[in-house]
Amino acid sequence: MTWKFNPLIQTDVQTFLEKTTRRIEIIEGVRKKGVKVEEVLQILFVKMNPNGTRKDDVKVGYFSSGYKIMNQSTEIVDELETSDGKIGEKIAQWISEKSEWTLKKVVCLYLNTDKYSPLKGSQYIALPKWIKNKKAVVNVRNNDVECFKWAVLAAVHYGEVDPKNADRVRQYRRWIDELDFNGLEFPMDVDKIGVFEKLNPWFAINEFAWEGKEIYNVRISAFAETEGQTTVNLLLI
Repeated sequence: MTWKFNPLIQTDVQTFLEKTTRRIEIIEGVRKKGVKVEEVLQILFVKMNPNGTRKDDVKVGYFSSGYKIMNQSTEIVDELETSDGKIGEKIAQWISEKSEWTLKKVVCLYLNTDKYSPLKGSQYIALPKWIKNKKAVVNVRNNDVECFKWAVLAAVHYGEVDPKNADRVRQYRRWIDELDFNGLEFPMDVDKIGVFEKLNPWFAINEFAWEGKEIYNVRISAFAETEGQTTVNLLLI
């Protein structure tokens, strides 16, 4: 679904975005089960004709924040401030690269929301090359549907196993009994992670996913900043 907002102040991007508070109400109304949110700002640019021999050139630009997942635990205001900042940076970069063009007016803001179905952590899937090359993710090669379990154990015990075989299930079997999955089923739904945290209160589980080459958060634990918690960052692929 798409909402359109027209500005009262047409030349100040940040003021317009800050005053468009209706966005918060809309997202609050649709985020209960998770929603993908994107902002697109439409801008009119002008290139002046100094000689006055012809009309000034005009060009329309569209600047996207990219999609973010928002749910009941999302701090909407903080996320929108981040999105607004990203849009502002893109506009500034465009103007710096097109030195003769200046912002004439803000045309409108589009707020796009798409239904989001939480992913499940199931069987092994190879990492895309651009992530694998960063060598920052341990991708356990499980052949069952218990990917979540192996990923948590790998995050906690990576420093205790053979680094050359850190992606092997056998490296982590000795620690299986550390985790309580009572009443939970595999593959694990993202919206069941809160139950896992209650059963295993020393863990704070954050989950991330990727689209294109952009990583975005799917779930940030309410306990992520709690002292004494073991924070685990998982990537859904």
